[in-house]
Amino acid sequence: MKRWILLASVIYLLAFASVGRTQDADTIQVAGSYAGVYHIPDDPHHYDSKVPQPEKLINETWTFTQDGNKVTGTEKTDKGDRSFTGTIKGTRLLGAVLDGDMRYLISLTVDPSDGGMAGTIRVGAREFLLKLTKK
Repeated sequence: MKRWILLASVIYLLAFASVGRTQDADTIQVAGSYAGVYHIPDDPHHYDSKVPQPEKLINETWTFTQDGNKVTGTEKTDKGDRSFTGTIKGTRLLGAVLDGDMRYLISLTVDPSDGGMAGTIRVGAREFLLKLTKK
C-alpha cells in the first residue's frame, strides 16, 4: 500500500513539473535586435480616412532580452536610449518605454513565423503604428 502511495506521489509531482516546463517552452521568444519603424502622420489632427495622408517614418533600433515571459530592452533613438519593460501574453508583447517623465505604451503582436512584430505605440492620446523587423 505504501508503495502505491509513494508511486502516485512521484507521478503527481512529475506531472506538475512537466506542466511548468511546457508553459515556459511555449512562450514566444523575442530576444534579439530589431529594426523599428514608426509611422507618424504629418497632420495628426486630420481624421478623414478616405484621403491618404503623408506620413513621416522614424527608424530606430530596438534590443530585447527575455526571461520567461518577462521582457526588458532598449529603444535607441537619435536623442538617446530609452528603457523598455514588458511581458509576453500569448502572441502579444505589452509594455512601456520610459523617457524621463514620459511613458509610451507599447502593444505588439508577434509573428511566430519570422519573429517580426507589429502594433502601436501610444503617447498620451496619440497612437502611432510601430513595426519591428528582426535583424
